[in-house]
Amino acid sequence: MKKLLKTLTYLFAFVIIFSSCSKKSDTASAKTTSLTLSADKTSISADGFDISTISVKDQTGAEVSATCLIISNGIVYAGNKFLKEYGSHGTYEVYATKDNINSNKLIITATNPGPSKYSTKVLVEDCTGAWCGWCPRLAYKFENFMANNSRIFMVGVHNGDSYALSSVESSLRAKFGINSFPSGIVNRVRTFNDNGNISSLADSTDLGTYLRTRMVTGLAINTSISGNTLNVTTKVGFDGNISQNLKLVLMLVQDNMVLAQVNYYNANNSYPGNPYYNSGSTITNFVHKNVLRSTPTGIFGTDISGVSQIKGGEYTANHAIDITGLPTANLKVLAAVVFADGQSKSGILNTQWVAAGQNKAYD
Repeated sequence: MKKLLKTLTYLFAFVIIFSSCSKKSDTASAKTTSLTLSADKTSISADGFDISTISVKDQTGAEVSATCLIISNGIVYAGNKFLKEYGSHGTYEVYATKDNINSNKLIITATNPGPSKYSTKVLVEDCTGAWCGWCPRLAYKFENFMANNSRIFMVGVHNGDSYALSSVESSLRAKFGINSFPSGIVNRVRTFNDNGNISSLADSTDLGTYLRTRMVTGLAINTSISGNTLNVTTKVGFDGNISQNLKLVLMLVQDNMVLAQVNYYNANNSYPGNPYYNSGSTITNFVHKNVLRSTPTGIFGTDISGVSQIKGGEYTANHAIDITGLPTANLKVLAAVVFADGQSKSGILNTQWVAAGQNKAYD
């Protein structure tokens, strides 16, 4: 019996030692000893959308990009997607590092894309209401903005009055955290930095960042009216390769709508030069501009085919809009290309509008 116990003791010790050695051996083999970096392309357009995807493999051939640091010209690059914004063209030395092991180095060239074939527009969605006594300020201001810059568009999204599309406006405000009126949502990224001065154009510079962006998409809209139907063909053109998921938003807006407007500027001595100072506490004949009337695609849009999202590509969508009872002379169609949720970029990419029954070519 003692001999058997002694034998079992030796066997147990052997198993422990063998197991320990195996674990040490496994740990040692998991340590990085070499890295090989490659890219799906080494030349991209510096338009902020064209991407070179970096791949890093260790000595076993396993993909380890997610656990490496990717370094470009001395700067750590987030993730394994390499892209450069317009104006940052040039050559970039890229390599990966992990466990104090550096990979081989690649040179990626970001070429100057040159001027875009499409102009850049900016859209502000004005969250407003006829009950809101301060709301005439933003509406008046953006009418002046648009009169001075044809690339600025504003749509009035009404709340709590007879022009409101309740479920549409509430979902839009909820998405962007809008709880006060008036509030302007700029390109579906943030709220407008209003300086509070109704007659001032100074804060139009707040839109400059968007208007100076080099544009990789353009929109063309053809419309025709048949009875009570407004037929719309929207085309989205691409001047670059876009890997992010995009959506098309279509809006029907009506201009020059008259509805009584509460006015807090009336006889308000804090605003003596205000154009509504002597207009009464309620302006009975207030003209509301570019009021949202319907959204054929839904306010957050429908998918754009990724197949067309390449330089020189084009996406086409057709919609029929019921305009029964609406004055066709005051109607416009607005189209916007927006980033879908969950993408590396967000907001509106570009926008365009046209009077109902008219056509608007790419510009």
